[in-house]
Amino acid sequence: MITYIFSAIFLLACGYSSASNCSLTKLGDFSLSDAAFVRAYKNSSSSKYNLYVSTFNALALLQKDPIYIVRDCGSNMDSISSWSPEKIDKDSYWPNDVIYMSSSVLGREGITWTSGFLEPGKTEGQLSVYFTDVYPLDGPYNIASLDEINWSYHRVAWLDVNNDGHADAVTVRFESGLSITSIFSRKKNLLWLENPGNGSLTAWEQHVVQTDSGDVHFEVTSLTAAGTTYQVVFMAQFFNQKLSFLYGEDGANFWTDTSKAVSVVLDDSIGKPWDLELADINQDGKVEILVSAYKNSVGSVYAYEIPDNFIMGTFTRHTLATGFEVKWSLLNTNPLTPGMMQIMYNTTADETAGKKPNIVVDGDDAGAYYILFPNSDDWSYNLVTVWNTDGTTTGTAAVADLDGDGRYELVASGYSAGKVAVFTC
Repeated sequence: MITYIFSAIFLLACGYSSASNCSLTKLGDFSLSDAAFVRAYKNSSSSKYNLYVSTFNALALLQKDPIYIVRDCGSNMDSISSWSPEKIDKDSYWPNDVIYMSSSVLGREGITWTSGFLEPGKTEGQLSVYFTDVYPLDGPYNIASLDEINWSYHRVAWLDVNNDGHADAVTVRFESGLSITSIFSRKKNLLWLENPGNGSLTAWEQHVVQTDSGDVHFEVTSLTAAGTTYQVVFMAQFFNQKLSFLYGEDGANFWTDTSKAVSVVLDDSIGKPWDLELADINQDGKVEILVSAYKNSVGSVYAYEIPDNFIMGTFTRHTLATGFEVKWSLLNTNPLTPGMMQIMYNTTADETAGKKPNIVVDGDDAGAYYILFPNSDDWSYNLVTVWNTDGTTTGTAAVADLDGDGRYELVASGYSAGKVAVFTC
């Protein structure tokens, strides 16, 4: 089902490529211990960006970890060092990614903060809803409070999967304990939590669609094949070491009738896939699948072209970059590189003009951030190092035009370095 095309791109030394018209400038940084996941979201009421930052301390066993907000972060771009993170709360173990939630979901604008991981004492994950139309934020409300075992959550998609007019929480998760049973047969689910539509903010009914399935990152999209439109879930199955997708037979709603779910292994040769994103990176009007993966101590970034008939056609794989290596540490028992990816245009004008975007790659346990700059019209990229954090592990990055000047900013966290840095084109 897959055709492989390997671009002659290997990990380059630090420096900026002449092929790019954007030499990122560091505006500054501010200190924050254990800074991990970062996201920048604009409040619709004020049209100003807030920066949200997860932190977690692997050595603080049985202790919950604080999460932070930097309000109206775009108003003070001349003095990043003066940005002052305000603690939202310390309510969850090992908080992970932050997902925007529009007012159409629950009648108020907000975010969903995922949590939980493998570390002892940090295994009780949540799906915590916060409303951002007030400050201090209103929350948290754990919609996954019916969990009967400890799960780790990283991503949520808000979709009305049962067609009742209310957006439901689609997610994947993995059993986050370290028991002998979990090590050899860790539970993994693709599921959705049903929005009751009555204003309730806890104890949402859970509907498992597929077991031994997705675990960390996934994307949902609609694709057409032979005149029929299908909802499709692409999943990077880290623990099962394969990339897969699931759709409904003859376009059926597999969310509510799991007997109609068809599961396909797209690729099981790339090792442990971590992040998965959908984006039109070659500007052909169709999305591609971006995947980061780690195999035999080497990390890579891949792009898969989705065929016109995704059921019968061939997914062509391109290697965009490879050769990522971890910085080994005694505290990191399960190293990984690269981590998550972000699409980044140089300017809003470039985005409007339909130019090919850059791809930001966090090195995770490589301790650095990189950008893939596209070369003309082919699938080759120049990979340059944006920030060597001088630590063993990065966090993640956020991309936004924070101050509205038409140039995009990159906000990147250095987990081991205890810093958050801001760059601009």
